[in-house]
Amino acid sequence: LVVNGNYTVQDHEHTIIYETAATRTITLPTVSGSNVGRVINVRKKVKPGVMNIASADGYLDGVFPGDTATIRWDNSGPGSAQFQSDGTSWMMLFASGSYIFAS
Repeated sequence: LVVNGNYTVQDHEHTIIYETAATRTITLPTVSGSNVGRVINVRKKVKPGVMNIASADGYLDGVFPGDTATIRWDNSGPGSAQFQSDGTSWMMLFASGSYIFAS
């Protein structure tokens, strides 16, 4: 699915491609329930553009629960990541490009 604005990943989606030269946030769904074991791929295809990855319930690898921090890919170029829910957090299994943990 190609997205150009802020977007919350839906139940039936597994790959999101961010394709806008602006700052946008992709929000992963809750980590529990039917999402346990689920894998979601996210790709930032454009430069410039800032892609933030957040979690609907705040449980994101490297980010404390309830924190407002995100994982951010900056203007320097494309990048991608793969996340999997372990039932407690969205764990980042793979990432490429220039990214940081941002608040």
